[in-house]
Amino acid sequence: MKTVHIHNVLDMLVEAERPLKEEELIEMIVKNFGEDVYFANCSDRLFQKEEVVRFLLSKNKIVINDGMISFNHAAEKC
Repeated sequence: MKTVHIHNVLDMLVEAERPLKEEELIEMIVKNFGEDVYFANCSDRLFQKEEVVRFLLSKNKIVINDGMISFNHAAEKC
């Protein structure tokens, strides 16, 4: 099982030239990290790629406007 820190997803959003649809973000995750990747948060809890958006949204790390996801620049990564 491949595990990547969830901050890597935040980094992808920060580096994106525009907000992304959830499907686009999932495609980027698969392209960069593979299909069967899991993401660990700072407490070592694991998430599947489909759970990442809900978790980051619950922690106010990302915002969704009109169905488009972007990094919440008012939030800290940890």
